Amino acid sequence: MKALVALILLVQIAVYQANAHGPKPIGPSPPLGLRDCDSSEGEEAAEVAMDYINTHHKHGYKYALNRIEELRVLPRRPASEVVILELDLLETKCHVLNPLPLENCTVRELINHAIEADCDVKLLKEDGKLSVTGARCHSSPDSAEDIIKICPDCPLLIPLNDTQVVKTVELLLDQYHSTNDAYFMLIEIARAQMQAPNTIIAEFAISATNCSSKDASENVKACQALSGDQAQFGFCVGSVMHVPKEEIHVECEVYAPQSEVAHPVLAKDNVGLLPAVVQGFSHHNLRHSHSSQFNDSSESNSAEVPVAATLSAKLVVKRTVSEPTAEHPGDVLHPPPPQCPGRIRHFHI
Repeated sequence: MKALVALILLVQIAVYQANAHGPKPIGPSPPLGLRDCDSSEGEEAAEVAMDYINTHHKHGYKYALNRIEELRVLPRRPASEVVILELDLLETKCHVLNPLPLENCTVRELINHAIEADCDVKLLKEDGKLSVTGARCHSSPDSAEDIIKICPDCPLLIPLNDTQVVKTVELLLDQYHSTNDAYFMLIEIARAQMQAPNTIIAEFAISATNCSSKDASENVKACQALSGDQAQFGFCVGSVMHVPKEEIHVECEVYAPQSEVAHPVLAKDNVGLLPAVVQGFSHHNLRHSHSSQFNDSSESNSAEVPVAATLSAKLVVKRTVSEPTAEHPGDVLHPPPPQCPGRIRHFHI
């Protein structure tokens, strides 16, 4: 009997001690610093990040935001914040030399062999102002198999340095010069596709020179790209069908002079393809534009801070996770986890 009484007392003491510590939290606590991906602070940070990415991308096309995959905001002493973004982007039809604002650029359709990019971006927020301190990106085309499933006859990407592509661009540029007096030189081949069975479609950037088409036909080596206040760029889209007979179609848009724009290819006096960038590749990878941003990991010594280590853990919270329920009236529920990834703005690859 004494043993039974002692056991009851021990149980009552244990219950009392448990209740003394207060109500128990229910459900997992949200990951550190995770915020709603579609919040206003996420939209603001993504806008700054997109401007940075497109400004530093010197080849190929501008990219548009498709979805915010993750948003984290961490405090930083004494009074600033570090904002970390994971972004999903899509290639637009605007070449990087096109002065059209990004919001007016059309995202390339899925059936036009769309290209997707993933970017990790780190920003610093001080006095309410956001600035990018590091970015790491990688882009890749949708698989040919996926395109064929939804559109068997759609053109597919082929390597930019393919001999057929290079020959096609030469024919297209010659065709353009046959009806225009000013002579333009090739900056870069931006995109090339094969339309089965015998058509090559090419898109390429051009630069105005100090020559007329007649001057170039006599001595093309004397032609130099215009620079400074006279610098003028253009962009061409064309196709060459080889059989049953050769048919050439090309349209070029020449932009108004952009004195503040200096294309890196022109800066190096090396107009044409960049083998280190496009050799064997079907697009200009965003990785090549940002890989040099991570030479120094010291935040005090470099304005560009690597974010790879910070973003190594994927803290993506699915929207389908069910909310925990309290088992007892006194239990405390953690707030629901922030909603990430965010909404898809265009389409998913």
